[in-house]
Amino acid sequence: MRLTSVSAARRASLLGLISVLAACGDDTAPPGTTLRADADTPASDAAPSTPPDAAPSTPPDAAPMGGALPGVDAAPMGGAVPGVDAAPTGGAAGADAAPTGGASPGLDAAPTGGAVSPDAAVADAFVPPLVDAGAACVAPANLSDEDGCGDFRNCVDEVCQLDLRPRVFRMSRAETIEPATAQAQLNLALQLALATGSINLILEPAGYTDQGYRFNLGNGRLIDSNNPALGYVYNHTLPIQDLRGDWRVGQDGAVAFQQLELGVFTIWAPTTSVIVNDQRETCWTDIRATVRVRVEPELNADGTVTAHAEAQGYMTVADAERIVFPLGANSIALSDYLDEEPVVDADGDGVAAEYNFHIAIDATEITLADNNPERDPNAVPFEPAECDQP
Repeated sequence: MRLTSVSAARRASLLGLISVLAACGDDTAPPGTTLRADADTPASDAAPSTPPDAAPSTPPDAAPMGGALPGVDAAPMGGAVPGVDAAPTGGAAGADAAPTGGASPGLDAAPTGGAVSPDAAVADAFVPPLVDAGAACVAPANLSDEDGCGDFRNCVDEVCQLDLRPRVFRMSRAETIEPATAQAQLNLALQLALATGSINLILEPAGYTDQGYRFNLGNGRLIDSNNPALGYVYNHTLPIQDLRGDWRVGQDGAVAFQQLELGVFTIWAPTTSVIVNDQRETCWTDIRATVRVRVEPELNADGTVTAHAEAQGYMTVADAERIVFPLGANSIALSDYLDEEPVVDADGDGVAAEYNFHIAIDATEITLADNNPERDPNAVPFEPAECDQP
C-alpha cells in the first residue's frame, strides 16, 4: 500500500527527527543496559574525534554463517569503481558497443538490436579476476609488523595475500544515492547521527574463511567519550553482520572486496529513550535493505588508509513503511518521503514491491579495543514495551 503525498509541513517535521537523533548522541544507553535517570554518567554530544592510529585487537575468525557461493563471480553492484573494471549489466560479449553505465576497457558488449554475426571475431571480455596467490613469505609475530608483502596485504599461510587486518574502520560519511526522492532527508538524518555519535558503524576486516574473505559490520561506541584515544567497542546487544566475498583486481592493479551474493544490510539507529521504573532504556529502529557490498581500501598521500564502501540493491515497500521515527506526540514513516519514488520489481518475483536502494560510505581508521571476540549476527536487541507505546 502506498502512502499519500505528505504536506510541506510534514516534510519539515524532519527537524523533529534531527532533534531526536541529537538528543540520543552519546547519552544513549545500549539496549539491555540500565542507567538511573539521575545517574551521573559522562556524556558528550560532540562529534567523536578520530583517535590516533593504533593496532586494534584482532578477533579470531568466527565460524561461517549462511551459505556463500565460493568461486562464483557475482556482478559488481553499483556504478563503476575507480580502478576496478566491473562486469557490465546486461548485453552479450562480442560486439563493439559501450556497455550500460559507461565503457569498460577491454569489454565488448552486444549492440542494441540485431544478432551478432557468427563469423565476427569475438573479443575476450575482461572480468576482474580473483587475486592469484602472491609471493612466498614468513609471517611475523604480529599482523601489524612488517612482512614485506606491501600495501593492503599480509602474510597468510606463508603467502602474501590481500588482507586489511589489523585495521578497523568507522563510518565517517554517508551519502544516499537511492531512493532519490528521499535523498536529502536521509542524508541529513545520517549526517546528524554521525556527528552526534548516535551511529558508530564499524567495518572490521576479519580474514579468510572457507567461504571467502570476511568483514564484520556492526554498531559500536567509544569506550570513553571524553577520551577517544581509548578506542571503540562493539555494542554486542545489537547484531554484528557477517559479509563474505572475495578480492578483485582491476587492470590497473586497484583492488576491491566484493560480496559474493545479495544479503541483508542493516543500520541500527536509536530513535528515543524511555524511563521504565526510574531507569532509562533505548528504543531502536533498523533501516534494512537487501544489497551487495563492495569495499575499496585507499592509501592517502599522508600515509593513512581509508575505506570507501557502496551498498546497492533494494528496500521493500513493507520495510520502508515499518521504519517509523517518533516526532513528539506524532510519528512519521520513512515511506512518507517516498510517495514519488518508483516502485519496481527489484527481486525478480514479478511483483513491483521494492524501492531501489544505493548508499555510499566513507570510513576512517579507528582503534577497536574490544576484548569480547563474539560477533553474533543473530543478536536480538532488547526494547521495553514502552518503546511501542504512542
